[in-house]
Amino acid sequence: MTKNGNGFTARSFDLLDALAHDNSKDWFDAHRADFDEYVREPFAAFLEALTEQLSGSDIALQGSAATMFRQARDVRFSDDKRPYSELVSGLLTETGDKNEAGRLAYLELDADGGRIGGGMHRPKAKDLAPVRQRMIDEPDAFQSVLDTLHDADTDFEHGDAVETMPRGFSDHSDHRYADIIRLKQLLAMRPIPKTAWLDDTAADRAVEAIHALAAFYEFIEAAHR
Repeated sequence: MTKNGNGFTARSFDLLDALAHDNSKDWFDAHRADFDEYVREPFAAFLEALTEQLSGSDIALQGSAATMFRQARDVRFSDDKRPYSELVSGLLTETGDKNEAGRLAYLELDADGGRIGGGMHRPKAKDLAPVRQRMIDEPDAFQSVLDTLHDADTDFEHGDAVETMPRGFSDHSDHRYADIIRLKQLLAMRPIPKTAWLDDTAADRAVEAIHALAAFYEFIEAAHR
């Protein structure tokens, strides 16, 4: 099967779909070589290609096979006993170290497509509070961040929020960013459809999202100064 520029083919998605329908050690052992060739290796190469495109930019992040997450899941303390992740995922970080805590981008791919994004993942309340406060104190600056993200088809996920305003912010329930202030984490994500992985436009979409994230990271960093 001929591969396109980024290495993904219909076979890549067939394998992800098959894993989702038969998440078993028997299936994975039988298809491990193909899964590596058509899914994990192209994903690692994609991270390396993004690294090259971002080099010298305002958010020069690095990724490779070393910043990918394992396919096997740790099920020791989980009620979900599926042995394998049904998506392939990884990070781009400032140093190329998967444990880096600074600016980063998270990328994932599953049978239906993928997405890329970043921000504040499960932050501590003390780290989130200054960012929330800056939204209130400098609403126009935050609006500029939102506009930049929106232009790159990248938006905050709104699924995980507290029911009422967080402690210390109850007086701001009518603020124009109240719905964002209530979020427990601040993650901005951009979807990348399956077609983009197959027609070589996924990298352009990813780079646009990462550059948009730079404005958000600058806002976060300024809030903590």
